[in-house]
Amino acid sequence: MKKTRGTLQQRAYQQIKEYILNSDFYPGQHIRHVEVSRALGMSRTPAREAMQRLVEEGLVMYVPNRGYFVNEMTAREAEELYELREILEVFCIQRAIEKSTKRELVTLRRLLNAYRDSMKGAITRHTLLVDRDFHLRIARLAGNEMVHKLLVSVLEKVIMKRNVERIVPADGRTGFKRHEIILKAIESRNKRQAIQQIKEHIRRGKMRVLEQVAWKKGFNFHPAANSTNSPQM
Repeated sequence: MKKTRGTLQQRAYQQIKEYILNSDFYPGQHIRHVEVSRALGMSRTPAREAMQRLVEEGLVMYVPNRGYFVNEMTAREAEELYELREILEVFCIQRAIEKSTKRELVTLRRLLNAYRDSMKGAITRHTLLVDRDFHLRIARLAGNEMVHKLLVSVLEKVIMKRNVERIVPADGRTGFKRHEIILKAIESRNKRQAIQQIKEHIRRGKMRVLEQVAWKKGFNFHPAANSTNSPQM
């Protein structure tokens, strides 16, 4: 009985995360666990336990007498997530250059092309997920499972807590160009350029997220002049 309940809780947890990742639930939205349990065809208990787990991970917020809400990004959290992301991705890109074969890099090129194709029209959550896959593939090529898992967690939080309404097509195009430069640096085994480009990519992405967080709060945020064309992730 306990095993079945645990399985149901895990299924509810994964499904709610998928709902958030795919914008079925968006940042700030009220999530009614009763409706979630009905949609998943299970009792309220595993759905409520799944929601509590998401609260503990900082993806969902519980407000007494009001219920559960998808958490929104704060400026401090954006700073911390992107600092951690930079540390992880610099490590990954160095290891990927050392360990990856030309054949393995073909997959990375396919993901880059998929990212380009995802930008036909408005930027959507799908665009962010394809972008994520490019970065996670580099992490996979690095060959460190623990680092890969950490980066998965970081990127999930970045995507789940981000609204897409302020992301314009120009941001996506800028991100694509940066990815292309990064891939060429990896292909040519140029560590110095790859590290420089991934750092710049992540730092400019952080500035765009901070700009969006400030906009949501009604403040005037003025990023540095060299970040005006920064990518969305």
